[in-house]
Amino acid sequence: MTGGIYAEMDHGDGIFLDSYALWPISATNKSLVYIASVGLWGIRIDEKQEFANSAGEVVVPLIYEAISQFSSDGLAAVRLDGKWGFIAVASSALQPPPPPEPLAVEPTAATVIVDGAATAFEAYNINGNNYFKLRDLAFALSGSGKQFSVAWDGEANAITLTSGGAYEPAGGEMALGDGTAKEASPTTARVFLDGRELSLTAYNIGGNNFFRLRDLMSALDIGVTWDGETSTIGIDTSISYVE
Repeated sequence: MTGGIYAEMDHGDGIFLDSYALWPISATNKSLVYIASVGLWGIRIDEKQEFANSAGEVVVPLIYEAISQFSSDGLAAVRLDGKWGFIAVASSALQPPPPPEPLAVEPTAATVIVDGAATAFEAYNINGNNYFKLRDLAFALSGSGKQFSVAWDGEANAITLTSGGAYEPAGGEMALGDGTAKEASPTTARVFLDGRELSLTAYNIGGNNFFRLRDLMSALDIGVTWDGETSTIGIDTSISYVE
């Protein structure tokens, strides 16, 4: 409880006492009641939360699994169906969080060997990890025992990968970058492998999705090696992935 004192009566009703007013509240079945920072009080009932004003009118409905304190600009973070967003005092509609600032990323300097053959990729180093274009990897592994197909569903904003599927080039695979730094923004697309949704770290760079190499190789069970002396990444479809 923040910003005031709540007292519950024998019959289930209660009052709030803060520095401004005495507020009557119907508290039946309410397991937590507290004063928010924008003239509202918050209530938790059966693991969900709502907000009401001092007149007892619900201004944020009882649908959210979690609600943070409202900020000074009238926004609160909320969780609905396991996903987070923002609501405003004036509207209980779920608002998407502001997009994160793009990252400045540098091209990966390492040599890449795929099944014994040196292969040039457009790849970037982000926070110490190497990110590769998904379709480049599918193209490079086509015909191997670990090949996979790639399909895009624009309406669902989803990428579907199928183990063993023949990759169909979309055009532009294996095109190299210009060697300069780029801006990267987190990718919002969902990724499914053989019907199972994957939790992958990915960024959009220049309109293409780049995925953390080890995330993809782990999901596809493809061996990855690193030789620090020669700065060489090895991708080996004949061995399993080892963390």
